[in-house]
Parts: sequence; structure tokens; C-alpha cells
Amino acid sequence: MGLLRRVAAAAGAEAAATAVARATAAGGDAAAVRAAASAASAAVDRFAVVHHVCEETGVPEFLVRDDLPLDREALVAGFRERILGQDAVIEQMADLVLRIKAGLADEGRPLGAYLFIGPTGVGKTETVKALAALLYGRTDRILRFDMSEFGGPDCIDRLLGADATTGLCGRVAQAPFSVVLLDEVEKAHPAVFDLLLQVLGEARLSDRGGRVADFRNSIVLLTSNLGVGTFRRPAGFGGDVRPALRDHLLGEVHRFFRPELVGRLDAVVAFEPLGPAPIAHITHRELAAVARREGFFGRDVGLDLAEEVPGWLAERGVDLRYGARPLKRTIERELVAPVARALSERTQPPRAVRVALGDDGLRVRPSDDAAAQAARDEALRDALDTLAQLRYALGRLARVPRFRRNAHHLRLVDRLADSRAFWRDEALARERLAAVGPLRELVEAHRALTDQVDALEDLLLEAWAGLAPLEGARQLLGDVAQAERAFEGLEWTTAGIGTPTDAVTLWFCPASRSSRHHHQSMEPLILAYAAVAERRGWKLKLAMRAEVAWPEEPPLEEGERRVRPSRRRAPPPQEIDPLEVKRDGFAWKEHPHELETADALGTVLRKAPQAYAIVELRITGPHAATALLGEAGLHTLDDRHGNDDLAIVTRPGASDVDYPRVQLLRPPTAHPRQRLIQQARDRVRDFVLDHHSGIGRLDALLEGLLLARMRRALYGDVEEDA
Repeated sequence: MGLLRRVAAAAGAEAAATAVARATAAGGDAAAVRAAASAASAAVDRFAVVHHVCEETGVPEFLVRDDLPLDREALVAGFRERILGQDAVIEQMADLVLRIKAGLADEGRPLGAYLFIGPTGVGKTETVKALAALLYGRTDRILRFDMSEFGGPDCIDRLLGADATTGLCGRVAQAPFSVVLLDEVEKAHPAVFDLLLQVLGEARLSDRGGRVADFRNSIVLLTSNLGVGTFRRPAGFGGDVRPALRDHLLGEVHRFFRPELVGRLDAVVAFEPLGPAPIAHITHRELAAVARREGFFGRDVGLDLAEEVPGWLAERGVDLRYGARPLKRTIERELVAPVARALSERTQPPRAVRVALGDDGLRVRPSDDAAAQAARDEALRDALDTLAQLRYALGRLARVPRFRRNAHHLRLVDRLADSRAFWRDEALARERLAAVGPLRELVEAHRALTDQVDALEDLLLEAWAGLAPLEGARQLLGDVAQAERAFEGLEWTTAGIGTPTDAVTLWFCPASRSSRHHHQSMEPLILAYAAVAERRGWKLKLAMRAEVAWPEEPPLEEGERRVRPSRRRAPPPQEIDPLEVKRDGFAWKEHPHELETADALGTVLRKAPQAYAIVELRITGPHAATALLGEAGLHTLDDRHGNDDLAIVTRPGASDVDYPRVQLLRPPTAHPRQRLIQQARDRVRDFVLDHHSGIGRLDALLEGLLLARMRRALYGDVEEDA
């Protein structure tokens, strides 16, 4: 793409030169000439020229503009959507694109020159289309030549073309930004290979009229099935034949082609036979195309395939030599033909056609059972709506200032990491990279979930078309629910950026003299937090502080050496619970184990004496601190016994946390109001959200309010429109 950069750089200079010539011809002085040159250069913006040239050539701007980055992982993911089961090929094509983007391609040769070898039907043509679409904007930028047509003695004249618009020279001269595809090159006349030496080595070719075609902005791809017909599976039981096939094909290439031709190629790319996963994907894609035909879609007839049908068709439609090409014929013969016979025998179209595997092939049975089909269709439509909302939500999250700011920071660090200066102090460089590790995980998780949503939508559309059995559809619905939970986790992670820990400690205590001074008055709220923690997989630790001070021994009087135990005022040892410890001058009873469930915590609270006035709850788990640190403040519980003002104080961390004695002793007016929970009236008011709602289950309500608060902080008060 060096030509585009040169065009953009020269456009301003050309405009300036034209303006100078006009000013000079008009008799202007030196100042007028300089002003004219400056104005002309300013009028022609380099990026505007690049945009115009890219529109004309089809080349995307991100390939020629240095200020637009290109992420390799996103590039590879884009190729994988189109090229199935060819990871090594995808890696080489991604490296080609990145080499072009970086401006490191040899300017005296084509942008790329590759020989694609392998069985038919494994993705060679799709790879060519994917490259043309990415580099030149359209798949019609492929100049294809069937080299089997150039095997006669007149091959040179026919290949070069009779005029300026035909043949290899004419077509490349008309469309220099294109992929030149020489298909089945091994079938061409040997004289053609001499022409290819000139194309691959010097990126130019002249026709009989002396017209020169420039290949420097083209990619030359050769394809061949050489060696596929002579391959024999190695002796032995089973095993992977792909390494043996690859070695055999490469050996045939070096035996057939002259070394100077192979040496001018960037690489010989061997396509492997398709594995089970890509075969299954191709089979479902072909079956989805069948279900979209007019006979099904136009008549609202569902195609319900048993779970084993796609695999049975793939087994008979995919071959080592011919790849997936016979699959379409197999589907037409084994599936479409029997279904067509069954539909033609009916006067009214059925609600669905059910296809199962029988002893002698596929069994086709039209079905008018609309109830099950309608229920499944409704569930699938709801799931598709959920995915559409999830896709919008993912885009909205990516536009949140906090997400964008951190993603931009990650990109800057990655760009710096490509420079030598960044690694002068290796320890500092690794520290910086480790610091952005959580940001990288967040961005990659967002990208992975976006890809998962796209894949789920394709699978749901296939299921809605009747290409998945009932159990498969249920699995997809479960995957959609899992994707929703994963997105909520992304929201919590984004909201918690900067939070130093996933642990939090909460202290519950009465906030006024009117409150009933014992932990049982706080029990409903404590158990609600514990239930939220249980559902989210957080770990709980409990401690309770007594109302009375820890019994102290009296000081020794002057001159007294030892006081007999009978004269001390301390209570007998058996009156102190062995789980109690002295902390802040009070007796704290610490439960020795983590509590896995809210019921276990409730049992401990109910068995404890009512003398414990402050309850300490340590919670550890993903996003626990992000969710609960904002709960500090005054919570009013209103039940049939009266009002209880309860104060909650929070601190990040669950170990070695300073006891907030001063905050707990504040009067009620010193605590920010959080919630009014009116249990008798089944109402709750959240003062932060300014929200009223019914209670129902207090723990479920609390979890919803925590989620709403997080989203308020993340997205703002008013959510943007679609």
C-alpha cells in the first residue's frame, strides 16, 4: 500500500505547485507566491486525500493510516469466522495483512505471493475471498484465471491478452488493487511458469503491445491440488493423517515446480483436511440454508432434525480427497429429496417436518403437533430478543467513559511495549504490563462475550428454523442465560476498576437509644446480606461484640506484690465463652469457621445470647467490595414492634481491618440515610436511588438494589438512547 501513502503525501505538494505557478503567472510578488502555496497546502488535507483514494480503490483506511491501529487478535478472529479449521493458514494471512499495514512489504514485489495446496473443499477459495474483502473492500476484486485453459501452445498469447482490457496484463492494469488468483496452476503449460517468474520477482509484466502491468499493489495467489490423488493413508490403526498429508503435498510441490519458481513465493501454504468441529459447522450452515428455502420458510414449515442427523449427513458428505464439496449433494439426495416427497403428498402443509435416523437412512415424518413447536419458537424468539438487547448493552458498556478510558490506556501501553525504549528498564516494563493485566482481561472478556453473542444468535436462528432438536434448543437457552450472567460480571468488573480488594467488612450496630440493643433486631438485614453473598458464591466470617466491657483485673495497690485470686473481681473462667476474644476493650465472640450459607449464619445468630450489640460480617468474593462498600449509612427497619435505626460501617478488606469505633459511636444524624424498610407495609425506599418498591423477599430486593446502584454509578442517571 505504499502507493496510497505516496499519493497522499504528493497531493498537497502538487496542489501547492499548481498554486505557485498560477500566482507567478499573475505577476505576484514573493510574499503572494508563498501565501498561495501555503493556502493550497492547507486546503488539501492528507487524510481527506487518503479517504478519497481508499474509496476509489476499496482499500480500508486502517491499512494506510498510521493513526488507526490494527489489533492482531481481532484480525485473526475475523478470519476464523470465514475460514474454518485452518489455524496455520489464518496465522500466515494475518501476518501478511500486518506486514502490509506496517509498510514492511517489499516495494519491488507483489504484496504477497503464495501457493495454496491441499484437497478441494477445505477453504482455499474462501481464504481468497476473505483476503479480497479485507484488503480491497469487495470479493469482486478477485481476478481469477483457470489455468487449465492455458495448457496449449498458444497459452502465452491467450494469458497476456489481445488488447489493453483482456488477459492478465489488461485486467491487472485496470484493477491494480486486487487479488490475482491463478487456479489449478499445475495444469498450465510450462511456458506459463516463465511468465510467473517475472511477475513474482519484479512485480511487472508486459503484453505484446509493450503495455506494462504493475503487480506491486496486488496479491498473487496460486492454488493447486497437486499430490492429493497420489496420497495413500499410512499403514496402522487410526491416527492423525494430516502431518503425513502435508509432508506428501510439500514433497510433490518441490518435485513438480522448478526451484526458482518456488523460491520466489512467500510461502507454500498447505491446507489440512477438515476436522470434526469445522465439518459440523459447515453442515449446520448448509442445513440452515435448506431451512430458509421457499418451501419451508414461505409456508411457515419447520424442519425439526434429530440430534444425530447432522453428524450422519456430515459422515457421508465429507471426504479426505474432496473435502466438504460433496456435502451439498449428500444433503440434496438424503434429506431434501425425501422431504420433498413427503410434502408433495399432502394437500395442506404441515406445521413441521421431523427427520430422524432409521435403520436404512433418514425417516421423514410430517407433524401437525403445533403446541410443542409453538412453545419452542416462542422461547427461541425471546432468547433472540435477549441477545439483541445484550449486543446493544455490550456496545453501550464499551462507550462508558470508564471502559473507554481504560481500554485507551491499555492500547497506549501496548504501543509503548513495541518500542525499545520501553524495555530499557525490564523490571519497570514488566511492572507496567502487570499493572494493566486486569484491564487486558476486561477488554478480552468483552471481546469474547461479543463473539459468543454473535455465535449464539446464529445457532438460535438455526434452531428456530428447526435445525436443532428440542434438547439442543434447551442447551442454547441455557447458554443465553449464562451470557447474561457473564455480561453482569463485566459490568461489575468495570465498575470495580480501582477497587484494591474483593473483600469487605461490614459492622452492624444500633444507631439510637430507641433501637433494641441486640443483634436480633438487626437479624433480617444481616441475613439478607448473607443470602446475597451465598447466591454469589462469597465467603462469610462472623463476629459479635458484647454490650458489656471485657472484665478487667483491678490494679495492684502500692506495695502489694501479689493479689490472691479470691480477691480479684474477674468472673470465674467458665463464665467467659472460649470463643470470645478481647478487642477494643470489649468481648468479641468470633465464629471459628467460614459460613457457607445464610441458614448457617442465622443458626449462629439465634443461638447467641442477646447481649451482642455489634455484629461484624467479613465477606470475600468477586466484586464483593464493589457491591457493598457503598452500603455504609443508616438503615431503618420498621416492623410491628417499632422502628430500629441501624448503622452500617464498611471497610475494604477482611483481615487486619481497623475497628471503626468512632464511626459506630456517631449519632444517627451523622450517618447518610440509605434505606427505609417497612416490613409491615411491604415497602422499601432507597434514598440513593430515590426508588420505592415492594419488598417481597428482602434478599432478592437487596440484590436488585445493589445492581441498580452499580449501574447508576456506571452509566449515569439517564441511560443513553439506542
